Amino acid sequence: MNTGTETPFSKAASPPRYLVAGTRPSQSPHIPSSTLADLEAPVSAVGQQLSLVEDGPDISTQQCSGTPHSITSQPSSATCLGPPYPTDGLCSRELLKCMLDDYLEFLYPLIPVVHRPSFRQGLRQNRDVYDKDFLGLILSLCAATVGTMPRRFRAYRSFKTPIQFQTRTEMIRYCYDLSSELRGPDYFDRINLQKWATSYMMTISFFQIGEHNRSRMVEVESMQFARLLDLHRISGYDGLNTEPTSY
Repeated sequence: MNTGTETPFSKAASPPRYLVAGTRPSQSPHIPSSTLADLEAPVSAVGQQLSLVEDGPDISTQQCSGTPHSITSQPSSATCLGPPYPTDGLCSRELLKCMLDDYLEFLYPLIPVVHRPSFRQGLRQNRDVYDKDFLGLILSLCAATVGTMPRRFRAYRSFKTPIQFQTRTEMIRYCYDLSSELRGPDYFDRINLQKWATSYMMTISFFQIGEHNRSRMVEVESMQFARLLDLHRISGYDGLNTEPTSY
């Protein structure tokens, strides 16, 4: 998949090497183009597209009954890793899966930052119980979902196990604070796509609630992750199948 990637420092200093998780130093990153957003485009451009989601069909009354491919309709295969879940402070597990189904149905076509089959499998296996990067990704997806779709947040407030936050801002800040607490001293030493996606989705979340300066600061982080992963080098994934091989 990927390699240690050097950043352009002066030759006088010894440039640090960044290890991409699960890769060997001799490899180059190969990221499917379907997972990439326009890295250099301002978040406002994404916001204009996301406004179409909120202006679309009235989804405020939809319930999370689950489609054949939805997360809520599929039982977990990792029962040995049962509650309490690390997301219990955010909401119930059932409501969490509802939020993530909403992301996959409404936002994924605009912001495809996950590989759907792998993501669904990870959630069924309760991967967030032991994988902090996956947990951070989940939190950022939930934050972006309520940030871009206020009506869904109101629906979550009236869910049978309702969310406890009074405002979208309160919830998004909670998601960001919790994901930040997950970072250890070596967080930036191992670079992966999940960390980029987490920062990018939090960028969008803060932008949608009007915290533009905070959005810009997080956006800088996401852009640095993207550059270290060489996401801007189309040759690294040119010619790959852009469609998931399995739903």
